[in-house]
Amino acid sequence: MFLALAMAIYFFAAKKARWIALLVLSLAFYVGAASAKLALAMAGMSLWAYLAGLAIREFGIDEEGAKNLPQKKRLIATIAILFEAGILIALKENAFFVTNANLLLGLSLPFPEWVAPLGVSYYTLMLIGYICDVHWEICQAEKNFFKFLLFTCFFPQMLSGPISRYGDVKDQLFEGNAPSLRQISLGFSRIAWGYFKKVVVADGLALVVGYIFQDFNQSRQLLLLGAFCYSLQLYADFSGLMDIVIGIGSLFGVKLPENFRQPFFSASLSELWQRWHMSLGVWLRNYIFYPFQKSKRMAKVRALAEKAGGRRAGGEASKLLSLLVLWVSIGFWHGGTWKYIFGAGLFFFAMISLGIALNPLSKKVRKLLRINPNNVPFRIFQSLRTFVLFSISISFCRMGSFRTGISYWQSVFSNIPSQRFWSASLLEAISLKELFVVIAGLAIMLLVSVFQLNKDIEEFFQNHASVRWAAFLSLAFAAIIFGFYGIGYNAQDFIYGDF
Repeated sequence: MFLALAMAIYFFAAKKARWIALLVLSLAFYVGAASAKLALAMAGMSLWAYLAGLAIREFGIDEEGAKNLPQKKRLIATIAILFEAGILIALKENAFFVTNANLLLGLSLPFPEWVAPLGVSYYTLMLIGYICDVHWEICQAEKNFFKFLLFTCFFPQMLSGPISRYGDVKDQLFEGNAPSLRQISLGFSRIAWGYFKKVVVADGLALVVGYIFQDFNQSRQLLLLGAFCYSLQLYADFSGLMDIVIGIGSLFGVKLPENFRQPFFSASLSELWQRWHMSLGVWLRNYIFYPFQKSKRMAKVRALAEKAGGRRAGGEASKLLSLLVLWVSIGFWHGGTWKYIFGAGLFFFAMISLGIALNPLSKKVRKLLRINPNNVPFRIFQSLRTFVLFSISISFCRMGSFRTGISYWQSVFSNIPSQRFWSASLLEAISLKELFVVIAGLAIMLLVSVFQLNKDIEEFFQNHASVRWAAFLSLAFAAIIFGFYGIGYNAQDFIYGDF
């Protein structure tokens, strides 16, 4: 209902007033989803970044307006970024510091009862990115606060991303261009595809995952199946959410950044994370990895390593230390507990670092065995290996704690293996008919992913209107008829909405 009302208001508004309509609708959506108080908190953080941008622009030149003053600009940007990051950490990750202080120092500090604004993990990164881009003169500071506020709170993306850059979306948000019929049909098709992945695949897999993860005293095969199913559930859930968000953006003529590109076809964990939650990866690369590598402190570390082991050692030390900071940041962003820092961070750092160290040996082995790295069977082996490692790591994020995750994988390696991968006890969680629906849904997702390897599916749909509408209607009916919702099912929230 809200989407239909929003589209009607946007279309009937004058072109120059459409950005105002979007702003009002986005604020109303946020107040309805959260509260007026949390909306004010979001607006306050936006105001801080907006004023920082103006200050960098105005005070970054000398009195005669002749040249930039780098130190003053850097100071303003640093203060603004520390404020935004401090608010995010205080609201979202305070439990991490309180828990570890109590544990290490024997204290009994109380946990702050602060309510974090919805979407704060996402829009804070967008605000920090804006401050950096203005400081680096990648984009101009926005003079109109209300336009800037729309950038922060555009309702399709503000709660769960994708993480946009101001320079990439500002014209689309502010110019008020009406979407074409083709954009509208593509948008609805994308929304239907997202709901199909969510209610047919992800929510069906949630039944299997929930049943297996509640009892570790099961066969080794069943526990492994649970980890693999959770990876597939997470992908269907999060990529489905992004399809919905990007599809809604298209209905208003706004092209939001893609967040997934067939991640489970990756040959390595490093490649997988270039295809998974791509807007977060781009943000971390642009605003943490590269700045950290180019910093003066890193130059000193590189110089020390070069003195001890040569130029190559200096480069490797710099790269590994930057990767450590990057992966700890990724884990910490997902949640201020060790299960996230390990499961979404340190495990990947360890595996990627090991891959870098063993790469020369790996090349020699492939050459000795005459293995063509572009050979299809070898690529399939690499993708399966990457999927297994990803499943091991990301399963920790599903557990109640880091220790619970350790217990789970101890059970995997210590429990008695079964002669069969399947267990009839699973039918307590999901019927054979429902299981068939989930498998069929996964097969459709696989076929679409294979198709996307060689062709741009959006371009294909643009050139084949009949196929586009047929796909939309088929997916919509499939989601309605076969989706796991209604009486007898517990509604499943989007997983990444919790981050």
